[in-house]
Amino acid sequence: MKECGVVTKIENGIATIELKKNEGCHSCGLCLCGQDPTLMVLTAAARAETNVGDRVQIEVDRRIRSLAQLWLLAVPIAVFLATALVAKLLLKLGDGISFLISIAALAGSFWLAWYMDKKTGWSSQPVARIAEHSDGDGDGDG
Repeated sequence: MKECGVVTKIENGIATIELKKNEGCHSCGLCLCGQDPTLMVLTAAARAETNVGDRVQIEVDRRIRSLAQLWLLAVPIAVFLATALVAKLLLKLGDGISFLISIAALAGSFWLAWYMDKKTGWSSQPVARIAEHSDGDGDGDG
């Protein structure tokens, strides 16, 4: 997916790019909302010639989106279900205790994801790359 936007900040080789939201924005989830609800903000690996104020065309890395969904959805759900099954079927615990243990495991999996992110810096990594500098209007219409 290619989008056009304007570079608003560059720090440590990572550009912050402001784009206008489009119809695909509801399903992606990789951006941060800007102050204006019609705008989104993405981070991208900056090219050497990139400057603040440049209009650029970016490509969103779909692998990052898939990994984020896996870590934030699939893993916690799998932990919750596996813990419930182990508590109920193997340990023969009651429904209430099994549920509480599963909730604790779910909370633990979210804590682990947060801790891993703090150690590895995954959330600070760019989610896109600058494909080219554009002469377009930077309106996000791609």
